[in-house]
Amino acid sequence: MKKREIEEEQVEQTEVDGKTEAKAKRKEGVERRKSAKKKDKIARWSGFILLFVVVIVGFLLWIAGEMRVGY
Repeated sequence: MKKREIEEEQVEQTEVDGKTEAKAKRKEGVERRKSAKKKDKIARWSGFILLFVVVIVGFLLWIAGEMRVGY
């Protein structure tokens, strides 16, 4: 009888361990997705800012060229 109780406790313990492992993996996955989303957001804004700077510099060079050439 005691041996059977010990086996049942071990089975229950493995089930509990499995549930906690599943929760930990799920939490890990959520954190990984959040960090990936944050990096993507930063990259998107960095690209937008770089594009804006290139357009502004091009516009200023165009204006400077028009001023130098005259009419």
